[in-house]
Amino acid sequence: EQLGHITHAADIPTARIELTLDRLEVWKGGAVVLQPSSVPDALVDLHDRLTQSLRACGVPFDARPFAPHLTLGRKAQGIAAAAVRPVAWRSDGHVLALSAGGRYTVLARFA
Repeated sequence: EQLGHITHAADIPTARIELTLDRLEVWKGGAVVLQPSSVPDALVDLHDRLTQSLRACGVPFDARPFAPHLTLGRKAQGIAAAAVRPVAWRSDGHVLALSAGGRYTVLARFA
């Protein structure tokens, strides 16, 4: 019922973001992720502006720190952090997505 308000709150300008995913890690619970060694200022700014706008609509956030990543797998066993070839990730926008059962459905796109 709040989807319209949330979609409006998420509709903020996005700068071009270039991220280098260069660290393979295994998180507690077995999630295998690629993470950046450093987070670009443009991504931190986007995260901060989205958080402020969505909080103003009453969207709750947990206390975990912002950790941009790409999930490669879940419930992994026997995998350790390792060196990887860096992956360049470029973005000209962001999306509002519904996460359910490890699957994502894009509800709206923003540029």
